[in-house]
Amino acid sequence: MITGLLLSCKPVITETTDEVIARVGDTRLYLNEALYQIPSILLEQDSLKALENFRNNWIRRELLHQEAIRLGLENNPAVESKINASKKDILTQSLLDHMISQSRDIQVTRQEAVAYYETHKEQFKLDEPHVRFRHLIAASMEDAENARQDLLRGISWDNVVERYAVNKQNALRDATVFHPLSLSLQNAPPLDQFIRRMGINEISPIQRIGTRYQFVQLIERKSEGELPDLTWVLDQVEDWLLLDKKRRLVTSYEQQIIRRAQANKEIHLPDINLTKQ
Repeated sequence: MITGLLLSCKPVITETTDEVIARVGDTRLYLNEALYQIPSILLEQDSLKALENFRNNWIRRELLHQEAIRLGLENNPAVESKINASKKDILTQSLLDHMISQSRDIQVTRQEAVAYYETHKEQFKLDEPHVRFRHLIAASMEDAENARQDLLRGISWDNVVERYAVNKQNALRDATVFHPLSLSLQNAPPLDQFIRRMGINEISPIQRIGTRYQFVQLIERKSEGELPDLTWVLDQVEDWLLLDKKRRLVTSYEQQIIRRAQANKEIHLPDINLTKQ
Protein backbone atom coordinates (compact mmCIF):
# COMPACT_ATOMS: atom_id res chain seq x y z
CA MET A 1 0.00 0.00 0.00
CA ILE A 2 2.71 2.49 0.98
CA THR A 3 4.72 1.55 -2.09
CA GLY A 4 1.70 2.42 -4.19
CA LEU A 5 1.46 5.79 -2.46
CA LEU A 6 5.12 6.45 -3.11
CA LEU A 7 4.86 5.64 -6.77
CA SER A 8 1.74 7.73 -7.14
CA CYS A 9 3.32 10.83 -5.63
CA LYS A 10 5.36 11.34 -8.81
CA PRO A 11 3.33 9.85 -11.68
CA VAL A 12 5.24 8.74 -14.74
CA ILE A 13 3.31 9.02 -17.98
CA THR A 14 4.34 6.51 -20.63
CA GLU A 15 3.02 6.03 -24.13
CA THR A 16 1.49 2.57 -24.59
CA THR A 17 -0.87 0.77 -26.91
CA ASP A 18 -1.59 -1.86 -24.27
CA GLU A 19 -5.22 -2.71 -23.56
CA VAL A 20 -6.80 -0.84 -20.65
CA ILE A 21 -8.66 -3.29 -18.38
CA ALA A 22 -9.70 -0.85 -15.64
CA ARG A 23 -9.84 2.89 -14.96
CA VAL A 24 -10.37 4.79 -11.71
CA GLY A 25 -10.51 8.52 -12.33
CA ASP A 26 -7.50 9.31 -14.50
CA THR A 27 -5.53 6.25 -13.43
CA ARG A 28 -5.52 3.24 -15.76
CA LEU A 29 -4.60 -0.39 -15.34
CA TYR A 30 -3.10 -1.98 -18.46
CA LEU A 31 -3.31 -5.65 -19.36
CA ASN A 32 0.47 -6.10 -19.66
CA GLU A 33 0.97 -4.47 -16.26
CA ALA A 34 -1.46 -6.91 -14.66
CA LEU A 35 0.02 -9.96 -16.40
CA TYR A 36 3.51 -8.94 -15.27
CA GLN A 37 2.47 -8.77 -11.62
CA ILE A 38 0.24 -11.86 -11.37
CA PRO A 39 2.15 -15.02 -10.32
CA SER A 40 2.49 -17.39 -13.27
CA ILE A 41 1.02 -20.31 -11.34
CA LEU A 42 -2.27 -18.40 -10.93
CA LEU A 43 -2.36 -17.59 -14.64
CA GLU A 44 -1.79 -21.25 -15.47
CA GLN A 45 -4.64 -22.39 -13.23
CA ASP A 46 -7.28 -19.91 -14.45
CA SER A 47 -6.00 -16.82 -16.27
CA LEU A 48 -9.38 -15.07 -16.50
CA LYS A 49 -10.14 -15.51 -12.81
CA ALA A 50 -6.60 -14.40 -11.88
CA LEU A 51 -7.01 -11.24 -13.98
CA GLU A 52 -10.43 -10.47 -12.53
CA ASN A 53 -9.18 -10.89 -8.96
CA PHE A 54 -6.14 -8.71 -9.64
CA ARG A 55 -8.29 -6.05 -11.29
CA ASN A 56 -10.76 -5.99 -8.39
CA ASN A 57 -7.93 -5.63 -5.88
CA TRP A 58 -6.34 -2.91 -8.00
CA ILE A 59 -9.63 -0.97 -8.12
CA ARG A 60 -10.02 -1.28 -4.35
CA ARG A 61 -6.49 -0.08 -3.65
CA GLU A 62 -6.75 2.77 -6.14
CA LEU A 63 -10.08 3.98 -4.70
CA LEU A 64 -8.64 3.93 -1.19
CA HIS A 65 -5.53 5.73 -2.38
CA GLN A 66 -7.53 8.44 -4.10
CA GLU A 67 -9.73 8.83 -1.04
CA ALA A 68 -6.62 9.29 1.12
CA ILE A 69 -5.41 12.00 -1.27
CA ARG A 70 -8.84 13.67 -1.20
CA LEU A 71 -8.73 13.82 2.60
CA GLY A 72 -5.24 15.36 2.49
CA LEU A 73 -3.56 12.50 4.35
CA GLU A 74 -0.46 12.76 2.17
CA ASN A 75 0.32 16.01 3.99
CA ASN A 76 -0.11 14.46 7.42
CA PRO A 77 3.30 14.51 9.21
CA ALA A 78 2.87 10.94 10.48
CA VAL A 79 2.01 9.68 6.99
CA GLU A 80 4.92 11.60 5.45
CA SER A 81 7.25 10.02 8.01
CA LYS A 82 6.06 6.51 7.06
CA ILE A 83 6.41 7.27 3.35
CA ASN A 84 9.93 8.59 3.84
CA ALA A 85 10.87 5.52 5.88
CA SER A 86 9.52 3.23 3.18
CA LYS A 87 11.34 5.20 0.49
CA LYS A 88 14.57 4.84 2.46
CA ASP A 89 14.03 1.06 2.73
CA ILE A 90 13.34 0.77 -1.00
CA LEU A 91 16.45 2.76 -1.93
CA THR A 92 18.60 0.74 0.46
CA GLN A 93 17.37 -2.57 -0.95
CA SER A 94 17.84 -1.25 -4.49
CA LEU A 95 21.46 -0.38 -3.65
CA LEU A 96 22.12 -3.90 -2.34
CA ASP A 97 20.40 -5.50 -5.33
CA HIS A 98 22.49 -3.37 -7.68
CA MET A 99 25.69 -4.23 -5.83
CA ILE A 100 24.91 -7.96 -6.01
CA SER A 101 24.04 -7.77 -9.71
CA GLN A 102 27.41 -6.14 -10.43
CA SER A 103 29.43 -8.78 -8.57
CA ARG A 104 31.24 -11.45 -10.55
CA ASP A 105 31.64 -13.70 -7.50
CA ILE A 106 27.96 -14.65 -7.16
CA GLN A 107 28.09 -18.04 -8.81
CA VAL A 108 27.63 -21.56 -7.52
CA THR A 109 28.98 -24.48 -9.53
CA ARG A 110 27.56 -27.98 -9.57
CA GLN A 111 30.81 -29.18 -8.04
CA GLU A 112 30.33 -26.86 -5.06
CA ALA A 113 26.77 -28.08 -4.56
CA VAL A 114 27.75 -31.75 -4.76
CA ALA A 115 30.64 -31.22 -2.33
CA TYR A 116 28.34 -29.49 0.16
CA TYR A 117 25.77 -32.28 -0.07
CA GLU A 118 28.36 -35.00 0.46
CA THR A 119 29.78 -33.17 3.50
CA HIS A 120 26.42 -32.38 5.12
CA LYS A 121 24.27 -35.38 4.21
CA GLU A 122 22.79 -35.65 7.68
CA GLN A 123 21.12 -32.26 7.23
CA PHE A 124 19.11 -33.58 4.30
CA LYS A 125 17.43 -36.55 5.96
CA LEU A 126 13.68 -36.39 5.45
CA ASP A 127 11.63 -35.41 8.47
CA GLU A 128 8.46 -36.98 7.01
CA PRO A 129 7.50 -39.30 4.14
CA HIS A 130 7.73 -37.81 0.64
CA VAL A 131 5.99 -38.95 -2.52
CA ARG A 132 6.37 -38.39 -6.23
CA PHE A 133 3.21 -38.81 -8.24
CA ARG A 134 1.40 -37.94 -11.42
CA HIS A 135 -1.67 -35.76 -11.00
CA LEU A 136 -3.97 -35.33 -13.96
CA ILE A 137 -6.77 -32.75 -14.03
CA ALA A 138 -9.18 -33.13 -16.96
CA ALA A 139 -12.07 -31.00 -18.15
CA SER A 140 -14.49 -33.92 -18.50
CA MET A 141 -15.10 -37.41 -17.16
CA GLU A 142 -14.53 -38.80 -20.65
CA ASP A 143 -11.09 -37.18 -20.90
CA ALA A 144 -10.15 -38.42 -17.41
CA GLU A 145 -11.24 -41.98 -18.22
CA ASN A 146 -9.35 -41.99 -21.52
CA ALA A 147 -6.24 -40.60 -19.82
CA ARG A 148 -6.42 -43.28 -17.12
CA GLN A 149 -6.85 -46.05 -19.68
CA ASP A 150 -3.93 -44.74 -21.75
CA LEU A 151 -1.64 -44.88 -18.71
CA LEU A 152 -2.77 -48.43 -17.95
CA ARG A 153 -1.98 -49.36 -21.57
CA GLY A 154 1.55 -47.98 -21.25
CA ILE A 155 1.13 -44.67 -23.06
CA SER A 156 3.78 -42.19 -21.88
CA TRP A 157 2.88 -39.54 -19.30
CA ASP A 158 4.00 -36.77 -21.64
CA ASN A 159 1.57 -37.91 -24.32
CA VAL A 160 -1.29 -38.34 -21.86
CA VAL A 161 -0.71 -34.86 -20.45
CA GLU A 162 -0.51 -33.30 -23.90
CA ARG A 163 -3.81 -34.85 -24.90
CA TYR A 164 -5.94 -34.61 -21.78
CA ALA A 165 -4.51 -32.35 -19.04
CA VAL A 166 -6.00 -28.94 -18.30
CA ASN A 167 -2.76 -27.56 -16.83
CA LYS A 168 -0.11 -29.26 -18.95
CA GLN A 169 2.89 -27.38 -17.58
CA ASN A 170 1.94 -28.04 -13.95
CA ALA A 171 1.23 -31.72 -14.63
CA LEU A 172 4.62 -32.29 -16.25
CA ARG A 173 6.59 -30.29 -13.66
CA ASP A 174 4.92 -31.71 -10.56
CA ALA A 175 5.50 -35.30 -11.70
CA THR A 176 9.28 -34.78 -11.56
CA VAL A 177 9.59 -33.68 -7.92
CA PHE A 178 8.96 -35.16 -4.50
CA HIS A 179 6.32 -33.63 -2.26
CA PRO A 180 6.00 -33.87 1.54
CA LEU A 181 3.13 -36.26 2.18
CA SER A 182 1.40 -33.79 4.49
CA LEU A 183 1.32 -31.13 1.76
CA SER A 184 1.08 -33.24 -1.38
CA LEU A 185 -2.60 -32.85 -2.28
CA GLN A 186 -4.05 -30.35 0.17
CA ASN A 187 -6.35 -28.89 -2.50
CA ALA A 188 -7.73 -32.30 -3.41
CA PRO A 189 -8.60 -34.10 -0.13
CA PRO A 190 -10.16 -37.20 -1.78
CA LEU A 191 -6.96 -37.82 -3.75
CA ASP A 192 -4.86 -37.08 -0.67
CA GLN A 193 -6.48 -40.05 1.07
CA PHE A 194 -5.66 -42.33 -1.88
CA ILE A 195 -2.02 -41.27 -2.17
CA ARG A 196 -1.39 -42.24 1.46
CA ARG A 197 -2.28 -45.89 0.93
CA MET A 198 -1.61 -46.56 -2.75
CA GLY A 199 1.11 -48.87 -4.03
CA ILE A 200 3.83 -47.85 -6.49
CA ASN A 201 2.41 -47.27 -10.00
CA GLU A 202 -1.15 -47.72 -8.76
CA ILE A 203 -3.70 -45.27 -10.20
CA SER A 204 -6.51 -43.88 -8.08
CA PRO A 205 -10.17 -43.84 -9.08
CA ILE A 206 -11.30 -40.66 -10.83
CA GLN A 207 -12.68 -38.01 -8.52
CA ARG A 208 -14.80 -35.00 -9.42
CA ILE A 209 -13.43 -31.99 -7.53
CA GLY A 210 -15.20 -28.75 -8.31
CA THR A 211 -15.77 -28.71 -12.06
CA ARG A 212 -12.76 -30.91 -12.89
CA TYR A 213 -12.10 -34.65 -13.01
CA GLN A 214 -8.88 -35.79 -11.39
CA PHE A 215 -6.78 -38.83 -10.55
CA VAL A 216 -3.26 -39.56 -9.28
CA GLN A 217 -0.68 -42.25 -9.93
CA LEU A 218 1.95 -42.92 -7.26
CA ILE A 219 5.43 -43.18 -8.79
CA GLU A 220 7.83 -43.24 -5.87
CA ARG A 221 7.82 -43.01 -2.08
CA LYS A 222 10.56 -41.98 0.38
CA SER A 223 10.28 -42.82 4.07
CA GLU A 224 11.04 -40.55 7.00
CA GLY A 225 14.78 -40.57 7.77
CA GLU A 226 15.84 -41.52 4.23
CA LEU A 227 18.29 -39.46 2.27
CA PRO A 228 16.89 -37.82 -0.86
CA ASP A 229 18.58 -38.51 -4.17
CA LEU A 230 21.27 -35.99 -5.05
CA THR A 231 19.47 -34.98 -8.24
CA TRP A 232 16.38 -34.16 -6.17
CA VAL A 233 18.06 -31.68 -3.84
CA LEU A 234 20.88 -30.36 -6.02
CA ASP A 235 18.96 -27.29 -7.19
CA GLN A 236 17.96 -26.54 -3.60
CA VAL A 237 21.57 -26.82 -2.45
CA GLU A 238 22.68 -24.46 -5.22
CA ASP A 239 19.97 -21.97 -4.25
CA TRP A 240 21.00 -22.10 -0.59
CA LEU A 241 24.71 -21.66 -1.40
CA LEU A 242 23.88 -18.76 -3.71
CA LEU A 243 21.82 -17.11 -0.97
CA ASP A 244 24.67 -17.62 1.51
CA LYS A 245 27.14 -15.99 -0.89
CA LYS A 246 24.80 -13.03 -1.33
CA ARG A 247 24.50 -12.63 2.46
CA ARG A 248 28.27 -12.69 2.85
CA LEU A 249 28.69 -10.18 0.03
CA VAL A 250 26.11 -7.84 1.57
CA THR A 251 27.77 -8.07 5.00
CA SER A 252 31.18 -7.32 3.48
CA TYR A 253 29.77 -4.38 1.52
CA GLU A 254 28.03 -2.96 4.60
CA GLN A 255 31.27 -3.18 6.60
CA GLN A 256 33.11 -1.43 3.78
CA ILE A 257 30.58 1.44 3.85
CA ILE A 258 30.86 1.71 7.64
CA ARG A 259 34.67 1.78 7.57
CA ARG A 260 34.66 4.47 4.89
CA ALA A 261 32.21 6.58 6.90
CA GLN A 262 34.35 6.16 10.01
CA ALA A 263 37.50 7.18 8.10
CA ASN A 264 35.73 10.29 6.80
CA LYS A 265 34.42 11.05 10.32
CA GLU A 266 30.82 10.98 9.03
CA ILE A 267 29.53 9.06 12.05
CA HIS A 268 28.97 11.02 15.26
CA LEU A 269 28.05 9.24 18.49
CA PRO A 270 27.35 11.68 21.35
CA ASP A 271 27.30 10.20 24.84
CA ILE A 272 23.90 8.92 25.94
CA ASN A 273 22.77 10.47 29.22
CA LEU A 274 19.83 8.54 30.62
CA THR A 275 19.65 10.71 33.75
CA LYS A 276 17.89 13.40 31.76
CA GLN A 277 14.97 11.09 31.08
